[in-house]
Amino acid sequence: MGRPKTYLQANYDVLHHKITPPPSGKPLKEGVGRLGQILVGEHVKIHENARLIGPLVIGDGCIIEKGAIVGRETVLGENVRLEENSTVKGSVIFSDSIIQNSSYLKDCIVDSNCRIERGSFIENGAVLGGSVRLGPHSRVGSERYISNSNVILPQSMVDSDYPIVT
Repeated sequence: MGRPKTYLQANYDVLHHKITPPPSGKPLKEGVGRLGQILVGEHVKIHENARLIGPLVIGDGCIIEKGAIVGRETVLGENVRLEENSTVKGSVIFSDSIIQNSSYLKDCIVDSNCRIERGSFIENGAVLGGSVRLGPHSRVGSERYISNSNVILPQSMVDSDYPIVT
């Protein structure tokens, strides 16, 4: 993948049509709680009280629940679930990941099959490898890496890279 900042910037450039190919998906009509270019895949469920601010892409089969916010420059892969009152901004979330209630993710990369449990916070430049489970009310510091299949205990503060605990 290279450096997280470079990867995120490449996604931002695609969303802003600076490089090709352009992002795919069906444009979602602007309206209350929906602003900017929003592209959605098939079989997507978006609660009427969710807020979407483009440019962003929502993959096939995603579910965005009540009170959730999907901010600018976000890419949600297939079958991502964003639960109530959670926020994702400027991030790439790969397929089959779950972001539980009241979690906050900003400018991060979350690989496939991850579970971010309720009330968790992931800061700028953090990367979660595939199948990571982040316990409730945990925090991942800026530019930290958690390798594949790690389980982070509830109320943990990850302030260094995490290849150790599984």
